[in-house]
Amino acid sequence: MRPPVLPAAAWSPGLTAVDLDGQPTPRPDPVADPPAKAPAPTSISQAALIIQIKAHEAFVGRQAGGARLILRLLNLAGLNFYGRNLAEADFTGSDMSGCELSGVRADNAQFFGTILVGARLAGASLVRADMRGAVLSGADLSGANLEGADLRPGKVATQSKDGFTVGNRAQRRATVADNANLRGANLNRANLDEASAHAADFSDCTLRGARLVGANMKSANLIGAMLEGADLAKVNLRDADLSSAVVTGTSFAGALMEGAELRGMVRDPTAEALARRGELREALAGHQVWCLTNGKQGSAAVLDGADLRIVGDILKSAQLTGLQAKGACLIGLDLQGANLQVANLEGADLRMVNLGAADLRGARLAGTNLVNSNLRGACLADFKVGDRVAARTDLTGTMLRFADCRDVDVSAEQLMAADTHNATFSTPIAPPASWPPAADPSPTDD
Repeated sequence: MRPPVLPAAAWSPGLTAVDLDGQPTPRPDPVADPPAKAPAPTSISQAALIIQIKAHEAFVGRQAGGARLILRLLNLAGLNFYGRNLAEADFTGSDMSGCELSGVRADNAQFFGTILVGARLAGASLVRADMRGAVLSGADLSGANLEGADLRPGKVATQSKDGFTVGNRAQRRATVADNANLRGANLNRANLDEASAHAADFSDCTLRGARLVGANMKSANLIGAMLEGADLAKVNLRDADLSSAVVTGTSFAGALMEGAELRGMVRDPTAEALARRGELREALAGHQVWCLTNGKQGSAAVLDGADLRIVGDILKSAQLTGLQAKGACLIGLDLQGANLQVANLEGADLRMVNLGAADLRGARLAGTNLVNSNLRGACLADFKVGDRVAARTDLTGTMLRFADCRDVDVSAEQLMAADTHNATFSTPIAPPASWPPAADPSPTDD
């Protein structure tokens, strides 16, 4: 039997969610349809939930017998949704505290005013999800995809004795993500205006083009965050840590930054770096000639410490065998299909770089930062001449956190020296001994 679901107009006493920009659901006619006493939030069992999720997955797949999952204003605390397809589902105003939502696909889902305190959403897909007024305190959203999600304030109201009212009884509640874990999450173009994320962990997070106007990010961890083009006007960043964060084109107008740690922040290219654009492009062109003529023409480029972000899109599919660019900055560049055999990129910053199908055989990548980079289909095997290993690929201390490493040609032995936390591989890579494997929390259908 399908568990009861409260209709949109049946609002429970206490805290509930209200749509949209303060517009209430149409109120029933008091004569033709006298208001009944609002029922208390209803809980459902795990078994009943599975039945409804299966029907929803059929609905999403446009299969017969499908029905959209609508669980508004319910007590769903502690239930297990692990890995299920929740796209377009509606959890408006429900209590989902402590729920297991890791790996779910909840694109375009409604979490308006939903309580998600302590919930696990690691690796969840929440693209364009409506999370206005949601409470995410202590939730784990590490590696989640929240691109285009709406986390602005939402209006919350109470049921009065004379029926549903907005106006003075409505409270404008900011989305709360205090102490939440958003490590490595994708928040590109997300809207977090006025959100509260006190002491939240945004390390290695991508926030390109995101809006955080007036947000409270006091004591937040933004180490290595990608804030390119983000709007942080009037944000409270007191005592926050922005070490190594990328802040190119970022607005901090009116931001409060007393006590913030700004060491190693990557800013827009300096005037000195921009003045070298022609020189660097010429050096890279000469290096490609050197590669194509087996060293007879051109010259090998030595670009240690250079800011190569300014060279534009000339590196895609480029011949860069033997390139030396130790400690260089290549953040966000497109090197798809590039030939980088035996290149020396030790200590270089290659965050968010596209290295799909690139040839990195024998490359020296010790200490290289490849966080959030795309290495899909790249070759990281040792460089051989015939059957002889001429140069070994060095991944000592290479940072591959949250990188896309699907279909990469690399051995598990090579990866043991790298930081592969939360990287995506086509086949499981044995983790270091310090990582106890987590049990699969997916619920059974029985």
